[in-house]
Amino acid sequence: MDAGAPLFGNVEQASRATRGWFVGHFIGGEANPLASRDVELKWYTHAKGETRSEWSPAIAARTLNILIRGHFVLRFPDREVSLAREGDFVVFGPGMPHSFRSVEESLVLTVRWPSIPPAGAPGPLGSPGPLGSDPKGPNDSALSSDRAIPAHPRRSPASLDATPPARP
Repeated sequence: MDAGAPLFGNVEQASRATRGWFVGHFIGGEANPLASRDVELKWYTHAKGETRSEWSPAIAARTLNILIRGHFVLRFPDREVSLAREGDFVVFGPGMPHSFRSVEESLVLTVRWPSIPPAGAPGPLGSPGPLGSDPKGPNDSALSSDRAIPAHPRRSPASLDATPPARP
């Protein structure tokens, strides 16, 4: 694939194995335009009532959450931020513990920068994987539901239940 050629597909299909994460260091193939050490992107629909039951691990990156639709609450040690109108956002980090609850089914775009692999994580930029293992990079078929982005341990689903995390 020509490095400047357009890459297209469907984010929901391309990110099924990674809970919505579709751009970042964890995408295989250095020539893959979705592989990046600069930024991570997540497009994810959270079910009504979905709650992260523990604080997220501290990471050395800044995070921006933008509500596309729904009602989503980000929890921090000293406050809660309600994203209730389309376009509401919150920026936080690096190192800020957080959790969430989805008041309604909510579509949230998450941008995280830079894209930093956790210590000892498999699947760094350029490693072989289902998406981008071709050294020439992906083509438009790489973003179909039969070629998922490899799972990433930091983004694995936490045990989700209705119990809010204890404040640190």
